[in-house]
Amino acid sequence: MPKFYIKPHDFSIYHDDVEFNNQIIGLKTRGKTTYQAVVNSLKMTSLLYFIDAELEVLKVTLHPEESSIQARWRIKALPFHIWLLRLHKRDKTRYYRYYDAFSTFYVGTDGLVHVHKVDKMMPDRGDKEIVPSWFTRLRWALGGARPPAYVPQ
Repeated sequence: MPKFYIKPHDFSIYHDDVEFNNQIIGLKTRGKTTYQAVVNSLKMTSLLYFIDAELEVLKVTLHPEESSIQARWRIKALPFHIWLLRLHKRDKTRYYRYYDAFSTFYVGTDGLVHVHKVDKMMPDRGDKEIVPSWFTRLRWALGGARPPAYVPQ
């Protein structure tokens, strides 16, 4: 997975009747050939839209009771239109976008992946503080809205 954008994907680990359930874009397919076409088209589409795309694997866990492998991953990339608008900037790190997702691979008794399910993940907030916009703070100051901490339940 980490070399997704660099090397060709190895489809030999998938069963001929693999089911792909992408809940991010609402796509469900069946069959290895269709799976290959979908994965390659998603890869090519993202390479056309993004500059310097990179897939980072954040966490992988094995679940033998469910015969599954779960992987949390993130795509870090610079959208092409932002790159065009910011050509004059040397440091473009603040313009990168992060897309988090969660894949579950259900493995059969033959050792091949029979189902690949992709779900959207909320980004890991970590230690980042969410700062309200100046417009929101102005509305709070003028009494047009109340800060979220003071909204009655």
